[in-house]
Amino acid sequence: MRVEASYQAGQQAVAVDGKESRGAKRGGMPRVHLLGSVVHALRMLVAQQRVENTTTEVRHVASLLEPLPLRDVVITADALQTNVANTLYLRRMKLAHYLLPVRGNQPRLFALLDALPWLTTPVTAATQEHSHGRLETRTLRHLPMPAGHGMVDAARAVLVERSVTEWRGGAWRTRTEAVLSITSLAAHEATPADLLAHVRGHWTVEHTHWLRDVIWREDASLLRTGDNPQLWAAITNLVINMFRLLGVTRFTIKRVL
Repeated sequence: MRVEASYQAGQQAVAVDGKESRGAKRGGMPRVHLLGSVVHALRMLVAQQRVENTTTEVRHVASLLEPLPLRDVVITADALQTNVANTLYLRRMKLAHYLLPVRGNQPRLFALLDALPWLTTPVTAATQEHSHGRLETRTLRHLPMPAGHGMVDAARAVLVERSVTEWRGGAWRTRTEAVLSITSLAAHEATPADLLAHVRGHWTVEHTHWLRDVIWREDASLLRTGDNPQLWAAITNLVINMFRLLGVTRFTIKRVL
């Protein structure tokens, strides 16, 4: 099943991810690290919280999401957030769904999913994009979750394979990656095209980080101590959100405070 790259999923989704302000420190402490959440469709940041570092993000997801109305909303995040506590919180406390990748930090679960018969499972959704001189293809397969997974309400295992072909060093080169994920969305709640759109939609939080670093030069800002880095990030997020509301989709001007 081939779907348009611009396809919008039937469910609202929110991406959770952290960003380190590499040039900013709080007094003598390590660099400032901010955990944020971005609405996929709007590409707007709706919550942000300072955390200690990348490894402690997992302890702050609940407090970050607590003020948000998330009933039936799909939460996407990186593999660090794939754990029983988060699936329990999202399903029982927030009545939300999740789509979370599974990597080496969950070795038993990864082995369980990796052993599924993916080679004989048909592709049920695919997208293909050609932009900036490269061809990017994504395919999705899904299967019922195997027994013994331990995650709350996990309904389906998902395999997304991504292939990028581009002209580099005088030749066409292709790189590929495969990511296993779990989701609480049952087949009657989300189509394969919906799942693939959510996977792609998680990129919106990465794009917000890119805007702050490249366009607003956040890491180069001279506001590096105390609460100033977090305040500057909040102002930057507000400006980006305002542009989004006005329909601006391209950002090219680079300025430093």
